[in-house]
Amino acid sequence: MEGHEKCCAAAQEYLYFASDLLRFKPDLVVAYDGWNDIFSDYQNPFRTTDHRENDARLAQSYSMVGSANLVAENLRYFLTQSAFNLGMVELPWRKFRKLFCRSYNAPHWFSDNGDLKQAAPFDPSTMGFYRRIRQAFLALTDDELSVALFLQPLVGVDDRMLSSEEKASWWYPQRNFLFDNRIPFYEHARRILADLKEVDQGNRHQCIADLSHSLKGVTEPVYADSGHLLPKGNEIVAAQMLDELVMCGLLRRA
Repeated sequence: MEGHEKCCAAAQEYLYFASDLLRFKPDLVVAYDGWNDIFSDYQNPFRTTDHRENDARLAQSYSMVGSANLVAENLRYFLTQSAFNLGMVELPWRKFRKLFCRSYNAPHWFSDNGDLKQAAPFDPSTMGFYRRIRQAFLALTDDELSVALFLQPLVGVDDRMLSSEEKASWWYPQRNFLFDNRIPFYEHARRILADLKEVDQGNRHQCIADLSHSLKGVTEPVYADSGHLLPKGNEIVAAQMLDELVMCGLLRRA
């Protein structure tokens, strides 16, 4: 379960895993992540999109403009999605939002490949939540279910020299800003995964591996941006993932 949408860090993966996937009785579940965890709200990592939307609505309600926006939004919903279904309301509503709607009490955000991510200084104390979420994944394993936890590669975390094509990409000038959080986060994440792997050594239903170095030494372009991979990058990481699953005894080569 790799997630690059704003809502889907490991805590959300775990909730999806426990609430939706277990009923299908899978033999093996693979969690491949790392990028979105850097931007997680570790004060409460299990918050959902609905939680954040409710917070935004509450923040709007403390101002006259925000309250007016909420009233207009509720009225639009009533007229366009209730039994009335007046489509002619939609265009005036869009004009209203363009003229009057604002972000209320919004934190600082930056854009990476069009995805909005919250920029906040790295706080080592939050890594305790990272450990607990991984432990929660592993706690679900039994004789019928195996779990694999893999740390994904990102630009800047494996000392890989970027190709000339990657250096010419739109995201390359942002690299130093992007790396402020990801490098220290990955240093801590690797240690946590190594600790969990040591504790669970010999458990034939668990597989833990750091795949963030999978692309080191590759000279051709493998990154579409600072985290998403091109087909060649996916091929390399997939091969490494397969090797890890075989070494852990969760898969057998044909």
